[in-house]
Amino acid sequence: MDKVKIAIKHLLVGHAYTLDGYTGVSVILFENGATAGACICGKATSTRQADGLQVDHIVNNVNAFLFTGGSAFGLDATGGVLKWLEEKGRGLPTKYGLVPVCPTAALFDIGFGSAKVRPDAEMAYRACENAKNDFCEVGSIGAGTGATVGKLFTVDGAMKGGFGSATVSSGKTVVQAFVACNGFGDVKDYKTGKIIAGAREKSESLKLADTMKCIEEGRIPKGFFVKKPENTVLMSVVTNARLSKAQCSKVAELSVEGLKKVMSPALAPMDGDVVFCASCGEETENVENLGKMAASAIADALICSIVNADGYGIVPAYKDLVSQK
Repeated sequence: MDKVKIAIKHLLVGHAYTLDGYTGVSVILFENGATAGACICGKATSTRQADGLQVDHIVNNVNAFLFTGGSAFGLDATGGVLKWLEEKGRGLPTKYGLVPVCPTAALFDIGFGSAKVRPDAEMAYRACENAKNDFCEVGSIGAGTGATVGKLFTVDGAMKGGFGSATVSSGKTVVQAFVACNGFGDVKDYKTGKIIAGAREKSESLKLADTMKCIEEGRIPKGFFVKKPENTVLMSVVTNARLSKAQCSKVAELSVEGLKKVMSPALAPMDGDVVFCASCGEETENVENLGKMAASAIADALICSIVNADGYGIVPAYKDLVSQK
């Protein structure tokens, strides 16, 4: 697995996963807590404690974000993060003890490995124990273990997604993005416009089909547009700029432009795309500028998730396309 430097102080990232079912979790821990907001932009989302990120919600600070595989079943993994945080004395103070806050979002990976193997609390606790503040691993690891992209012709004709990260800086201000890429559409290199991972013409072929072109030409499998909430891009952006909860939500909203630059199509009706945004610093920066930085970081993080992916011999990955040339 490749590694990406963690560029923000008091931020830790950890993974845990299993190849017995090909699924996992990725946790982002805020040592001193963080102000956070969100943009729930997908129509097939699966979340827990995400309501705490609404602007008018009483909770102002979060202790962690969790991305998990296993679809709705994987949301049970949140309990492991809450247990770990409680043991560390972190959470919302109440008369009866601390209540940790960990907004969680799940992706649908149960079609890649075993549908019966799902992330649980023990796995998420282990991810917290594995969390580091210097580097985080990227590729088909953590919540990206069973992630795939380009599923017009089902997972059999898809390619491998994964977990990625990228950082954009301006002066002393830093925005770092973390993504688990499991989208319906293809992934494009926004600099060249070329597809680097996506739907393939046939399950035994490495020839890319171009999902948007197929849709425009009517080359769509029969019954495809029956609702299939099996795709999601989970995204988080973390900045050392000081933001209010409302400003975090605005940055999350603006950062979706990064997804649009890379995914084709982006924000499909069967995608459960989510962006969490956290502020854990004291730098000063214009919200619009932060939104642009966050969009760039997300676009680069998505590319990172693809170029470092491993297909585990089940579906091709980007590296298989490259080795063919």
